[in-house]
Amino acid sequence: MYRDSRAIQRLRVWPFVGSSTAHIIHFLSFSSGAVPNAMRTATVNACEIVTYDIIKTQIVRKSLMTDNAPCHLVAAVCAGEYSFEKLTSTT
Repeated sequence: MYRDSRAIQRLRVWPFVGSSTAHIIHFLSFSSGAVPNAMRTATVNACEIVTYDIIKTQIVRKSLMTDNAPCHLVAAVCAGEYSFEKLTSTT
């Protein structure tokens, strides 16, 4: 019985646990970075699409590959690597 009363006393220290206020605070703290992350992701995707298109066009134009699946794969890998390089560079 002594152990049960100590557990109840510990729960009383945090009266907002389990309340809707705690859930709202948790949600707001969790979602505070959602908008900047979505904006960054949209920017990266737009840059990768443009880079992919430029690389694929140059590969086909210079007759290095024909416009098929391997060409798309090479262009996608190059675009992803290029954008990763630009995002992680410090200069």
